[in-house]
Amino acid sequence: MKRSIWKNLCRITLAVQIILPAGLWKKIPAQIPTHYGFGGQADAWGSRNIIWVVVVVAVLLHLLLIGIARYLPIEWWNLPVALTEENRAVLHEIGVTMLEQVCIALDLTFLYMTWTIAKGVDMHPLFAPVAVTAAIVPLIVGIVRMKKQG
Repeated sequence: MKRSIWKNLCRITLAVQIILPAGLWKKIPAQIPTHYGFGGQADAWGSRNIIWVVVVVAVLLHLLLIGIARYLPIEWWNLPVALTEENRAVLHEIGVTMLEQVCIALDLTFLYMTWTIAKGVDMHPLFAPVAVTAAIVPLIVGIVRMKKQG
């Protein structure tokens, strides 16, 4: 996929992360889950206002990843291969795409968390392994792609 698709998906997932709790606010119960055990069952409860903590953390993480991708010079990145003038552009492209994909995975993870918290329901037992895998796969693919270019 072209980077513009990843860039646009990043924007969409960020917007939905902010809009979702605002749109559901009147339907969110007064007491919502604030912690889930390993199996996905809610085991602590608190005020519905806590949902905004999840949103703020998600937005800050999103902005950090996109900020690194867009503004941090590639010379400061920890790359798996030596940076040269010949591979600079392609490594930058791979790195930015990788960070955008990780950002989307994390945004979707936080969206799912926000949704389940807002509904006051348990999370799926496979949530944690799927979320971790979704964030790690783009990193592995990006590193392999970079090594091929180095």
